Amino acid sequence: MIAQTASPASRLLDGTRPFCVLAVDDDPAEFALLEDGFAHCGTDVELLLASTAPLALAELMLRGTAGKPHLALIDINMPLVSGFDLATELIREGVPTILMSNHVDQQRSAKARDIGVLELLAKPGDRSGYSAFATNVLRIAGLHPR
Repeated sequence: MIAQTASPASRLLDGTRPFCVLAVDDDPAEFALLEDGFAHCGTDVELLLASTAPLALAELMLRGTAGKPHLALIDINMPLVSGFDLATELIREGVPTILMSNHVDQQRSAKARDIGVLELLAKPGDRSGYSAFATNVLRIAGLHPR
């Protein structure tokens, strides 16, 4: 684990709003895989999708404080603004953040730890791995056992 913080699940104020995850990735194929993975977790998740950091920040502004996502899941390698820079901004705005990448190494892990992300996760190598990936994301968020 990279950073010890309060569980994003503790930010749920009432039971009427599903757990909201802002997923940011420039690969549109990744969205279908994430949607499929979260659909098989057994937890009600609202998945917001953005293909760039500016779109993610615009979504955050439009939703305001009451609609702020409970968690952000961000790809590191993105055009325009890196996932690290977006994570820094979202953390500053009070959104707990998990970074993901096809390539996880010591340097990226150290940088992620330095900016305060909850975890840096390797993206699954195939479709079948996304259910376990989504379950792991929810576990980190405090919504799934183990």
